[in-house]
Amino acid sequence: MNNNFLINVKGISKSFQTKAGVVDILKNVDLRVAEKEFVTIMGKSGSGKSTLLNIIAGIDKPSVGELVIDNSPIHKFSESRLSLWRGKNVGVVFQFFQLLPTLTVIENIMLPMDFCNFLSFSKRKERALALLQKVGMEKHSNKLPDTLSGGEQQRVAIARALANDPSIIIADEPTGNLDSHTAASIMELFGNLSKEGKTVLMVTHERNKIEQANRTILLSDGEIVSDK
Repeated sequence: MNNNFLINVKGISKSFQTKAGVVDILKNVDLRVAEKEFVTIMGKSGSGKSTLLNIIAGIDKPSVGELVIDNSPIHKFSESRLSLWRGKNVGVVFQFFQLLPTLTVIENIMLPMDFCNFLSFSKRKERALALLQKVGMEKHSNKLPDTLSGGEQQRVAIARALANDPSIIIADEPTGNLDSHTAASIMELFGNLSKEGKTVLMVTHERNKIEQANRTILLSDGEIVSDK
C-alpha cells in the first residue's frame, strides 16, 4: 500500500440512543485506504461493519471523529452538500439490489446521472449502454428488474453504481443473496473495477469471497482487531 491515501478515517465513533440507553456501534476507529485498493470488511453481526461503510459512503455521520476523503472534510459537510458529494464520488451496491421496479434496466442506470446532471442528456443513454455491456447485461437494457435473476439484478446495480464515474465503490454484502457461482462472478467484477482504478470497500461475512481483495479489515465490537 502506498502513501497516497484517498480515505482517512480518524478516531471515528458512532453511538445511538435507545430506550435501554446509549449503544456504542463504533469505538475510536482509525483507517486509511489508498487509491485503487480493494478492501473487504469482515466481522460478526453487530460488529459495526455496515455502520463504518455507511459513514465512509456519506450515508451516515460519525458521532465523534473525522472523515477526510480526497482532502475534503466530509464530516463537516451539510446534508445538502453531502448528498451532492456522494452522488458524484461514491457508487453504492446493496445486498438486495435496490433497483426501482417501475423503471427499465437502462432507466435505472441513467437515474443517478439525471440527479447529478452528469453528462449531457444525449450522452447518458450511450454511457448507460456502455456500462451494461461492461457487466454483460446489454441485452437486457429494456427489461424491468423483476424479470431478471438475482445475479443479473446485481450486475445492473453495479452498473448503476458506476453511472457517475465515482472514484469509490461501496458494497454492503453484495453477494449475500446469491448462489456461490454467481457470487464468484460478481466478486471478479469488483476485482476488475479495482484493477481499473476504482477504490472498492466491501462488507462481507464470507471468508471464501475475499480472494480478489488486497486487504481485509476485521471488526469486533466496534473496533478494528485485524488489518492485513
